[in-house]
Amino acid sequence: MIGYDFRKDFIYLRHAMGLSLHEFAEALGMSFVTLANYENGIAFPTEEAVEALHRLAYANKLDINLMRTHFLEDDKKGRLLLYHGSRNGINGDINLVHGRMVNDFGLGFYMGETLNQATNWVCEYRSGSVYCFYLDTADLKGISFDVDREWMLAICYYRGYLKGKENHPLIRAIHEKVEQADYIRAPIADNLMYETLMDFANGNLTDEQCFHALSANQLGYQVICRTQKAIDYLEPAARLYLGAGERKDARNCRAEERQQGIAKLRIARNQYQNEGKYIDAIIA
Repeated sequence: MIGYDFRKDFIYLRHAMGLSLHEFAEALGMSFVTLANYENGIAFPTEEAVEALHRLAYANKLDINLMRTHFLEDDKKGRLLLYHGSRNGINGDINLVHGRMVNDFGLGFYMGETLNQATNWVCEYRSGSVYCFYLDTADLKGISFDVDREWMLAICYYRGYLKGKENHPLIRAIHEKVEQADYIRAPIADNLMYETLMDFANGNLTDEQCFHALSANQLGYQVICRTQKAIDYLEPAARLYLGAGERKDARNCRAEERQQGIAKLRIARNQYQNEGKYIDAIIA
């Protein structure tokens, strides 16, 4: 699996700041020789050096990772640019063998469509990082979901919230649709959404209440590779380092989003409490 390209980070930041190598070394508190060796690929930077680089970028309000992804976006060439947040890094090739079955759509390799999604996912972890991938979908069979009843039932089914109702024709049709796809594009659900979906599956919310509660807190979309064929079309593009400042900002952002999300959920649940159908009426 692709590793950090520290050399590119050094070059990006030095050029963004308009500094000579001597000036850049002074700004980082490093010797000219050490920095020259890093920039020329002669030596591999220490973790302290990489953190110092991101600390300098953060202090100057320069986002190295955002710069990197802008150029990756320019080089898509018709492919999807996707992001995967990893808590401890990816060792070896990607495969479906070590994936978790209890997930939004079962076994698969899950990626988001934005850098912020992936960063927020791993910001609590000191060893967390973000992997960037290109996915060429031209020869793959893909399906899409939106925030609607079908998506809600799909998540409830694959998350195991519909025990005893798995063989209902509506659920079987969703299962067959998902299982035939190489990849899926669908809304991302966070912990607040899972709690709401469980309430729906347990008969405490109508589908209208659940729909409006979830749509009020859309976190964007994810793409899931569900077959080895899709994995084979996945091309690693970069691994991004998350500095302390970046992780702190992401944690603060996530906390604010959660607070807003709770408020929106409460409003939606109250406003639509007399509308829609309960799960037992949908899956009779």
